[in-house]
Amino acid sequence: EADATGRAALTRAAGRALAAVHADRFDAHGRVVGGGANGLDVDRGPWTDVLRDRVGTLRGLATSERFDDHFDAVADAVAANRDLLDDAPAALVHGDPAAPNGFLADDGADTGGRVGLLDWELVHVGDPARELVRARRQLLGGADGAADERLVAALHDGYRERAGSLPDGFERRRPVYEAVTFLGVSGYVDRLAEFRDEPLDEFAAWVDAEMDRRLARVA
Repeated sequence: EADATGRAALTRAAGRALAAVHADRFDAHGRVVGGGANGLDVDRGPWTDVLRDRVGTLRGLATSERFDDHFDAVADAVAANRDLLDDAPAALVHGDPAAPNGFLADDGADTGGRVGLLDWELVHVGDPARELVRARRQLLGGADGAADERLVAALHDGYRERAGSLPDGFERRRPVYEAVTFLGVSGYVDRLAEFRDEPLDEFAAWVDAEMDRRLARVA
């Protein structure tokens, strides 16, 4: 169990790892359908359409249908922001940068070492900003999205160390991705209520209101 300094260093290393993946750029977004050492086979498509497909994938993985309408509302919000989203950079993205999919490739007491990523089943060519928003929730935040701002800063600082800056247009597109990312709560509301030891109806009421708040922030 790392102390506060160690956690910050590891989080910074995770930011560098994401930026390293995102350094592979393409001339179009799309779904990775094959490939090998000589390159990837990408089924090209507008980022808006690819992202709506990801929303459909999240719906299929959900353990609860209680907030099925959230998936429809988010898909509609994505479609309504087509001009904003289709202009996003096209980068290789891992698709699921959760802690269980990361490993410490080498140790570094001051830098956090070098983090590698496992389980590339959800890899695609997408907006690196979306993955960075998702990484914040998966690595640093709970269901409510709250995170230690020092660790958020470490994640972003590590990303900048490797990439030079956060993804182009990160702030403009972040509200859309914060709504998309919250589907990871909506779709598992039953399990999360049990994990948090909260009454399901009370937790579900908060989830519904929180999704409304996030969608309201989407232009």
